[in-house]
Amino acid sequence: MFRVATFSTWHQASKAAARASRRCAGTKSIAEGCMPDIVIQPSKPHTATVLFLHGLGDTGYGWQDAFEAIKHLLPYTKFILPSAPMQPVTLNMGMTMPSWFDIRSLNDVVDDPHTGLDDAVGRMHAMLDLETDEHKIPASRIVFGGFSQGGSVALYGG
Repeated sequence: MFRVATFSTWHQASKAAARASRRCAGTKSIAEGCMPDIVIQPSKPHTATVLFLHGLGDTGYGWQDAFEAIKHLLPYTKFILPSAPMQPVTLNMGMTMPSWFDIRSLNDVVDDPHTGLDDAVGRMHAMLDLETDEHKIPASRIVFGGFSQGGSVALYGG
């Protein structure tokens, strides 16, 4: 079951948990099923951040052109487009693909454990912590969103 919390609620309550769960953060390689994050830097001083998560089977690269096209509208905003790790997805006959978490069924979501969802949320929280702690971007100037499976991670985690 999904839960919804405000950014400030999770940010205050989950810094330690976020740092403990960082699959694909840091120096993980493509060979380990991880792709580098796409980061589109602002053209003016950085005062806001958008963290956007792609859908099942896609990558951050799939959204890069769309965000490059709108960056001039938000010149103070940094866009972060991470890619999900490569992992088997039960719903898709176990095929390995970029996925934020495993999906067993579209019909029985209550009993689906959504394996990996907490890891995905932890990774996003760690990225958001970096923005608030190291780059000094206030939580009120950070947008956490996504498309399809990435949107569900954003809703669940933030």
